Amino acid sequence: MTRPSKGDLSTLAELFAALMVTASAEGIDQALWMMNPGKLTAATAV
Repeated sequence: MTRPSKGDLSTLAELFAALMVTASAEGIDQALWMMNPGKLTAATAV
């Protein structure tokens, strides 16, 4: 089995970002997005 190239985010099984959304019956209250800085280089290479 070969490991995907480091820049191929679509096939890497590593945590890249997390998204948390809070909502009510009235709609979305907030969306919090956190990215792993160590993975940003791979994201900009795509």
